[in-house]
Amino acid sequence: MKYLYEASWEVCNKVGGIYTVLRTKTGEAVKHFGENYFVLGPNLEKNSDFTETEEPLWKRIQPALKEKGLSCRLGRWDIPGKPKAVLVDYKEHYDSANLLYSLWKDFGVDSYAGHWDYIEPVLFSTACAEVIETVHNTLYQEGDESIAHFHEWMCGGGLLYIKKHSPEIGTVFTIHATVLGRSLSENKIEVQEGLAGKNPRDEARHFNVSAKHSMETAAAREADCFTTISDITAEESLAILNKFPDHIVNNGLNVRDYPNVSRFRKRRDQNREHLLILSRKILQKELPEQTKFILHSGRYEFHNKGIDVLLESLARLENDISHDSSVPPVVAFVLLAAGHRVVSEEVKNRIQEDHAEWGKPAALTTHIIDEHNDPVIQTCYKLGLRNVLHNKVNVIFSTAYLDGNDGVFNLPYYDIASACDLGVFPSFYEPWGYTPLECAAHAVPVVTTDLTGFGRWANDLSHSPGKGVTVMRRKGRKENTFISDFTFFLHDFLKLEEKELANIHKQARQIAQMADWRLFYRKYLDAYICAVEKAAKRSNLLDTSSFSDSLFTSFSGVGTSTPHYRKFTSALTLPKELDDLLRMGRNLWWVWHPNAQKLFEEIDAALWHKLKHNPIKLLHDVSDDVLLEKSKDKKFLTLYNTVVKKYKQYINSRDSYNKATGAISWDMPIAYFSMEYGFHESFPIYSGGLGVLSGDHLKSASDLNLPLVGVGLLYKEGYFDQTIDMEGFQRENYPFLDCSRAPLKSLLDEKGDEIRIAVDIPGRTLLSRVWEVFVGRVKLYLLDTDIPENSPEDRKVTSRLYGGDRDHRLKQEILLGFGGFKLLREELNIKPSVYHINEGHAAFLMLKRIKRFMDRGLNYQEAREAVKASSVFTTHTPVPAGNETFEIDLLKYYLYDFVKEIGMSWEEFLELGWEKPGDEKAHFSMTVLALKLTSKANGVAKLHGKVARKMWFEVWSGVNEEEIPISSITNGVHLSTWMGDEMRLLLEKHLGIKWEKECDNAEAWKKIENVPKKALWDTHQAQKKKALDEIKEQIALQYKQRGEEPQLLQETLEKLGHKIFTIGFARRFALYKRGALIFKDLKRFVRMANDSQKPVQLLIAGKAHPADQSGKDVIKYIVDLGRSKELRGRVIFLENYDISVGRLLTQGVDLWLNTPIRPHEASGTSGMKAGANGVINLSILDGWWEEAYNPEIGWAIDPGISHTNQEHQDRVDNLAMMDILKKEIIPLYYQQDSDGYSERWEKMMKDSISQISSYFNSTRMVKEYYDRFYLPVAEREVQLYENDYKDIRELTLWKRRIRARFSTIGIQNITVKGIKGDILMPRTPLQIEILVDPGKMDPSELKAELVIGLHGENQSPKNLVAVPFSMKDREKGSPLIKFNITYHVKHSGNYFYGIRIVPFHNLLSSLQETGLAYWG
Repeated sequence: MKYLYEASWEVCNKVGGIYTVLRTKTGEAVKHFGENYFVLGPNLEKNSDFTETEEPLWKRIQPALKEKGLSCRLGRWDIPGKPKAVLVDYKEHYDSANLLYSLWKDFGVDSYAGHWDYIEPVLFSTACAEVIETVHNTLYQEGDESIAHFHEWMCGGGLLYIKKHSPEIGTVFTIHATVLGRSLSENKIEVQEGLAGKNPRDEARHFNVSAKHSMETAAAREADCFTTISDITAEESLAILNKFPDHIVNNGLNVRDYPNVSRFRKRRDQNREHLLILSRKILQKELPEQTKFILHSGRYEFHNKGIDVLLESLARLENDISHDSSVPPVVAFVLLAAGHRVVSEEVKNRIQEDHAEWGKPAALTTHIIDEHNDPVIQTCYKLGLRNVLHNKVNVIFSTAYLDGNDGVFNLPYYDIASACDLGVFPSFYEPWGYTPLECAAHAVPVVTTDLTGFGRWANDLSHSPGKGVTVMRRKGRKENTFISDFTFFLHDFLKLEEKELANIHKQARQIAQMADWRLFYRKYLDAYICAVEKAAKRSNLLDTSSFSDSLFTSFSGVGTSTPHYRKFTSALTLPKELDDLLRMGRNLWWVWHPNAQKLFEEIDAALWHKLKHNPIKLLHDVSDDVLLEKSKDKKFLTLYNTVVKKYKQYINSRDSYNKATGAISWDMPIAYFSMEYGFHESFPIYSGGLGVLSGDHLKSASDLNLPLVGVGLLYKEGYFDQTIDMEGFQRENYPFLDCSRAPLKSLLDEKGDEIRIAVDIPGRTLLSRVWEVFVGRVKLYLLDTDIPENSPEDRKVTSRLYGGDRDHRLKQEILLGFGGFKLLREELNIKPSVYHINEGHAAFLMLKRIKRFMDRGLNYQEAREAVKASSVFTTHTPVPAGNETFEIDLLKYYLYDFVKEIGMSWEEFLELGWEKPGDEKAHFSMTVLALKLTSKANGVAKLHGKVARKMWFEVWSGVNEEEIPISSITNGVHLSTWMGDEMRLLLEKHLGIKWEKECDNAEAWKKIENVPKKALWDTHQAQKKKALDEIKEQIALQYKQRGEEPQLLQETLEKLGHKIFTIGFARRFALYKRGALIFKDLKRFVRMANDSQKPVQLLIAGKAHPADQSGKDVIKYIVDLGRSKELRGRVIFLENYDISVGRLLTQGVDLWLNTPIRPHEASGTSGMKAGANGVINLSILDGWWEEAYNPEIGWAIDPGISHTNQEHQDRVDNLAMMDILKKEIIPLYYQQDSDGYSERWEKMMKDSISQISSYFNSTRMVKEYYDRFYLPVAEREVQLYENDYKDIRELTLWKRRIRARFSTIGIQNITVKGIKGDILMPRTPLQIEILVDPGKMDPSELKAELVIGLHGENQSPKNLVAVPFSMKDREKGSPLIKFNITYHVKHSGNYFYGIRIVPFHNLLSSLQETGLAYWG
């Protein structure tokens, strides 16, 4: 007897296309194997169409399974044929570490980089194999033949188990798509093209699929019969796995089960009429009966499925047919099953109304989705496919599961498909393609590509019935060319006569009938015979020919050809003369000490640069011989000893900026929380300015030896690496961070075990390990959820920075706040004196602190006051939309139980995150939460402070905008990190700057005049040449990798020169940054760039957020300009903007350009970095430049008037910028003597360096935080926390009662002297006396203030100041209090003034804290 066991993750599990394969072919399997056919799948909480049964066979098998500890559900799969089904439990059956080790030992499967999404399938498939072995052993009789069939890499572990433990069972392995092939295609790379000259293992590592690739390779190699489902996958397997399949087994359908609508049209006509009426209602336009319906359906893979190409083609089709009356309108149904169930209100209203107001643009999507981040919606908007009245091509997009009850179509998917005129599937990557085959089975004509398995099969038919399936050539063609041809096909199809269309419908059905399982299943039977024959040889003859022939070895019990390795780790051992190298490499101190970098470079310069200047990788990868040689090299040892001495002096120094008050100490440090940190390009846990600012903050805290600890998250896939493809579009790759080669130390407990931080989230506990990072003298702790104890979903919580949906982001921020606090207080027993929240992401920390205080006996209000007293907050976002918010329902899911545990009502909690009390429609704002629970807050530049006060004025009622307690501390940069080596040496020589502690000494910077004439110019030119030489190397590599024409590369490199005036622009490609503003008048820029006497070159770098298509389009535009004949070599876009590229540009250009929309730049720091290197700034007056600018140090783009029309504002700003460049900047730079020296430019460089570096540095910034925030808050905290929180309790009680008591005061009389009419007499002071009835207030609780300021715009006051009145003694027997003031107005002009009484308590952090004022 023959037994067939078929294992797949999709058995009784409705996910993916393999489910369709299994469901449709099972009838044929049962037909050939009868009751000896078993399917095995995972035992899940919910398995589709599975029924447990009690059968005699199960009673025989169950005891054997139980004896082996295998837990299974036994029954039937309710699909055609009703096969026996075994659903396997697997999670608790194995020690995963031992299992993965055995796979490595026995078969060479490298599971090292595998996460839970790899480990879980290995556990599942191994358990399946053990079940197969057990059933086989239970049922086996002499002469029986057994076959075990495994699908995809996910079941590869099972095949290898059978190979080792039951070699008599024949094994079949089917690949539907290779792991690496899918990864390449997701990044718009064709497999053959992408692997040319490359090692697949290296590429798998690059795309973070190395473990899966290794498993897939081993399974394909070891299978008795290896099969793929199409020619495409066969070729892919040869290229990636170095193995061509033994058999190609195409996917089929049971076509007889599909009604032939070309013959029986009544049902199709009914469905078509339903779609026509529905389309008229949704689109609100008259559609004629001859309207054409075209269909695209399947998984939501925007590029792989060709959806991007389809939409572009539809847009072009719109242009072609919009005025062609001979062509009917088109409705394109884009149906992508993504599980959305809630119908759009707009669509619901339209389909329910019989007489809608037609003519309005229609919604593109039928169900509620995140339209702002949806690529289909955004692409349609960009292409003009908006369903407006004049559009002839319309798009109706649905992401619902179309089961007949979706709320819009209310037809099953197959009824919708059968009613369409054409199925369109222009796929870029599709190993087979069920949806086009299903369309053809419904007699719907199909157009697809030669990059689909189905398309290749249909194209190769020797007797094709005709045009029912059109296969267009896409392989190896440029996308734009293919789109043109695809559009042409669609246009032609729309013009076909009905008679010809009827024939094509019939031909589509005939082609589908040739893909029936009754024909295709024979190929599987051939594969099974092949497997049985090889297993027989192996079992009976011990003939090794059934194995692959690369290497043969044997071990106890079975022979195998598998490469046999044992694993060991060679520990890094340094020569004793160099034993401090690793210690220094693991402390980021080396990042801002050039001699330390030079030391590592001296070991192996080429390797140092190749490894992105990573000293830990260098020490692991360099040979022992080189290290031994260096340990005997006197010159190297001299440098080594110098650096080690400086390092130890730095680390061991006790000199500190911290005042000896005891309020802040290493036992009670400052705790700094940030979502990202940017220290160096080799440690990519940052995305941009916020992270780099956080990194510079910690570096300067270390330089000043301030007691500070940082807390953040470890992102093993960081932000992303950027490449540009041949089309000019940004592509994102996520390299995996190897923690063993990063400056990380796992935090251990006293027993030597890794610490685990537990954070409760609904239904489970999220665990994280902790990494310790040394940043000079301060420590940073990073939480990491990528540990085996977490589920696959939870392991990914910290995988990527700013990745995932809102749910993912909320979990990250809960972990940062709750987990970070728990780490400091409970695991490390650190008692921070001040908590600094850097942006709102970590504000949940405050909730955890409130609970801790309540656990100590304080009530909620007292605990809130205690938290506020020791917390400060920095906001970095100048626009409301950029601030972090969460939907209330999502927040409630995660935090309701925690809030209840605290004892707050849900409404009380929501008030903490609402700008306006009771604003139930608002989202919960993390910024508002931080503002309400901190005692000090600041923006990051003076202008930003002003913007922030305006933005958040409603958080403080009764307070003037200018008095809102949000101050400003302007950002600064860490000069030692960002200054070029040559510039640093020059300034050290002539200025004597003490970089670590006194680089904010303005007097020292004035000595820049001591720098000899021409020395600064020459130094900058040297840095510029060095930078451009490196940029040329990068360009050459980048252009070659993406396949640019050799002529373009040659011309670019020839034109790029260090004597040409060079402009730099590098930043995120958010729209408000206006990365392409300089090209607004393109013809003028082209003339300027190519001026024969005064040419200009522009170097640009930057990344767009992966979901920001608009930003990506700007990048593509710039890349295309750099390719153009006019601007090649004049406009350069550098890939993969990171800290190293930032350093390169800010050190090596002549002019730094910054063009944000004012006031959307909170601060900006790139111009500060450039300024420190002698680069002059040209910028919009926004952020830091608004307070830094004066004509001595740079230029301001200031058109004077702000326009509400952004397009107009862009033109105005471009005109102003280009005029400055043409008339002032470029002539000044080229005003050079015969030696190429510009004295006036050098003078401006000196002024720029002196004025910018002396103030806009992070040493000054951190000192300012310390003096204005950290120390005052810490000292106030000491006072408030003393004597069991006596003052906290007093202040809280006072605040609770103050509103009612303060309402009883009144102003009885106001006397003003010095003003006649409304004129203040010359040289006369303003004298005011007021009489106040204190009501139930004590006089000591009241302050009177004169609030005075000039007339501003819109008749509102500006530059308001509050001047306190003096309180006079009460007259005997009088209940009234007298206040008076004498105020001298210093300047003439129009003034506003007001008089107010405010409540006062000596424990308040500010008079505005209560939000109460009484105006007279």
